[in-house]
Amino acid sequence: MKIMKEALTAMSLLIAAQFDRHGGRLRFGAAPRGGPKPEFGEGSDRARARLAAKRKANKSIPDAPIMTRQRRRQAERLDAKAMKLTPAEVGRQRMAEKKRRRQEEMAALVREYTDLANENMAAAP
Repeated sequence: MKIMKEALTAMSLLIAAQFDRHGGRLRFGAAPRGGPKPEFGEGSDRARARLAAKRKANKSIPDAPIMTRQRRRQAERLDAKAMKLTPAEVGRQRMAEKKRRRQEEMAALVREYTDLANENMAAAP
């Protein structure tokens, strides 16, 4: 019982110290993290290994920015989406193609009638 009372007293003192240190707001320090601490200017070993893996993956593409696997897959998906058309876009393309064909046919008819008119004008005395 006495040990528990001492532990509670110690905890309350610790909380009070944290409370006072942060200007009346109760905050706790960062949780301790496992593993070796990174040296100055370097990430942790895991981060360094991850960056090395990114560089290795991008070696086949010269002068390419270092991309994460997720970014590369996202870019591939966007390229694939760019090639796929929605039904509305397909309809617009068909209408544009029909319009272009009609314009070409009209231009051919105009040329034909113009040629006929020119021949008639030349044949007239």
